[in-house]
Amino acid sequence: MNFKIPTKNGFILTPTCGRFLGKEYIIFTDSKELIISNWISETTRKQLNIEEGMIVKDLPICEKRKVYLEYHRNHEFKRLGN
Repeated sequence: MNFKIPTKNGFILTPTCGRFLGKEYIIFTDSKELIISNWISETTRKQLNIEEGMIVKDLPICEKRKVYLEYHRNHEFKRLGN
């Protein structure tokens, strides 16, 4: 079997933030702004030191990643009601 993992569908983050991203509780805009699911409590946000709209300057976003991010924002990201 010849299986190839798409290298542009992911980021290297802290283990906790990586899990939140993997489970679709956080996502990024094309301009590197953090979007946080309303399923994440204010207490958890404070513990992780994350805020809605914060910019992650060193986040490597290229054109291929933008395609994945758009898909995840529109189809996978966890919002209340889904």
